[in-house]
Amino acid sequence: MLWERQNQICHLTIFFESFRLSARKIRSQETEINRKMKYIIETRESLQLDGMMESNEQMWLQFSSEQMKQAWSQDMYSNNSANWKGYINRLCSLGFLSGLKELLEGTLHPEPSVWPSEEDMPTISEVVNGTAIDFGETRLILIPSEIEELDEFSVPREWVDIPSWAGDYYLPVQMVVDEEAYNGEMRVLGYATHWQLKQNSKYDSVAETYCLEPEDLITDFATLWLAQQLRPRRKAAVAELTAPKVDEASRLLQQLGQPSLYSPRHRVGIDVGFEPWAALLANPAYRQKLYQLRLKKESMEEIGIAGTATRKTTVKLREWFDSVYATGWQTIEEIWEQFGVPEANLAYGLRGHPGLKELRLDKPDAVQPLISLLRSNLDKWTHLPAVELLGRIGRGNPEAIATLTYIMDTTLDKDLLRCAAVNLGKIDPGNPRAGARGAKVIDLGLQLEGRSLVLIVTLLPKGDRETSVNVKMEPGREKYLPSGLQLTVLDETGLEVMGAYSRSADSAVQLGFSGDRGDFFRVKVSLGESSIVEDFLL
Repeated sequence: MLWERQNQICHLTIFFESFRLSARKIRSQETEINRKMKYIIETRESLQLDGMMESNEQMWLQFSSEQMKQAWSQDMYSNNSANWKGYINRLCSLGFLSGLKELLEGTLHPEPSVWPSEEDMPTISEVVNGTAIDFGETRLILIPSEIEELDEFSVPREWVDIPSWAGDYYLPVQMVVDEEAYNGEMRVLGYATHWQLKQNSKYDSVAETYCLEPEDLITDFATLWLAQQLRPRRKAAVAELTAPKVDEASRLLQQLGQPSLYSPRHRVGIDVGFEPWAALLANPAYRQKLYQLRLKKESMEEIGIAGTATRKTTVKLREWFDSVYATGWQTIEEIWEQFGVPEANLAYGLRGHPGLKELRLDKPDAVQPLISLLRSNLDKWTHLPAVELLGRIGRGNPEAIATLTYIMDTTLDKDLLRCAAVNLGKIDPGNPRAGARGAKVIDLGLQLEGRSLVLIVTLLPKGDRETSVNVKMEPGREKYLPSGLQLTVLDETGLEVMGAYSRSADSAVQLGFSGDRGDFFRVKVSLGESSIVEDFLL
């Protein structure tokens, strides 16, 4: 009985403690809601007292002459129509951000900013009307127009159905611009949510827009950025886009990148489907290429779009395994001889080691001392020249083949691994583990003031189809590379995959990656205003 009594008391204690905690939580939530509601009311009253809100709760903002000058940029678009549209979008974003920042001054709200960035705005304004403003985790989409009376709020489909572009709230903005007087104003007529546009609007399949009647707009603009504190923002589901294949992207860029008096958006729904068009715009690199093409700043060949222009010779790398090199490419040994680094120089550097003082490469017994040296536990800077020499004199020697295979199996150093694989191919042609290497002297003209550079590409098989690729820049006759030399690997579309810069006192700069049989890539070497590009096929 005593045990049961204690047990009952324990359960009652737990029950009342839980009830007390729940009541405290409810009071805390009520306090937080009341605090937010008070904040909303005070903010709305403040807006109206400041004169930013009229009785119908629409927001008015004045442009300054400085903002109008800042917004104008005549050379950033392909035609006059796009130039004016870009100007209106830029002016709209400048005016709205200025008013919003002034409104939020002294509050804890995050700093609003243009998405994706001020610099990227022209790549969007060239083809689609509208500007995105990121406001913490909220995105506002401004849709400016110069119409005097809003009969219908039309939002380009791109701002709704491209997942990375979609906003939370969409704002129709009426623009009144007086270029002669250098002043103007903008009026935000209300807003709609993403959910509204997807669920309750009319879809225009010809113009590719979502349309709302003016009476469907929410005019309580003062609470726009405060409402999401009380309830989560609601976005309708948007289907993910399939990234375009390289050939499809090339075709679209060639088709839509031609400069014209009309936006390529007019061709969406006629001879270009919306999904391919949207996927192209969703990719920042493709969008930038489209912009560059329409401005005639680059050609299809210059931006590296595969299959759209006649290329210079593409180096077929798999031919190197059979010692077949394209014009301009050589073995590294031939280039070393050209720069005065003969075999004797390599051998001379090793003569400080026991057993190599009298090393004569023209004698049959020269192989054994090199094998002994390579089997010893020395640093890679000793092993590298020894491996190179063994590759020149050890052809067909079983012990030399075994030694290079042993190095490949045991070393953790990638330079030594590649060197051993390449020289294994020299002494045992056809070995499935053998690597290949080619080199080319690079001339960047006056930037190098007569200095030479060597581009070296090394291949190492990783299976039936995959190949490890190492791209390396070395100085020719000099000890160090020029500072600021850039080595870049580009994919088939011309998009940068990886890059590296040389610093002062760098003797080499290199990049490594893997690719499958049939993969195309480009290597760009640049210094200052000069550059060269080499095309490769695995």
